[in-house]
Amino acid sequence: MSNYLHLAKSDLKYANFGLTNCTDEVEINYAAYHVNQAIEKIIKALLELNGNDLTDRKYKTHNISYLISSLPKGTQVPNIIVERKFEIIRWVSEPRYNVNFRESKEDILIIYTATFEWLNQIMLMQSR
Repeated sequence: MSNYLHLAKSDLKYANFGLTNCTDEVEINYAAYHVNQAIEKIIKALLELNGNDLTDRKYKTHNISYLISSLPKGTQVPNIIVERKFEIIRWVSEPRYNVNFRESKEDILIIYTATFEWLNQIMLMQSR
């Protein structure tokens, strides 16, 4: 398994904890951060698995829109992630630095679920 996939799995574990055990808005917002990080790492794993050199400076970014556009044509990314990528990009810093940032638990959960299923599909394909 790619190290990036392992890291994404860990991020989703922390996001799940926040979504299922926390009621505080700040803690729930941190779940959004971990979902963002998982998405970024899944995309980087896909890039790596397709032979891209992730030490190349162009991949040293948190911009998931750019990273998605760097994937080979035909690479499957859940529609909800593509459709809401600009909202998800905000999750990399807003939950940590903007004290007024609020994201609904329901919205985070929708993206979390799609990301979790996507990761599991990729990991299943890698195990074959």
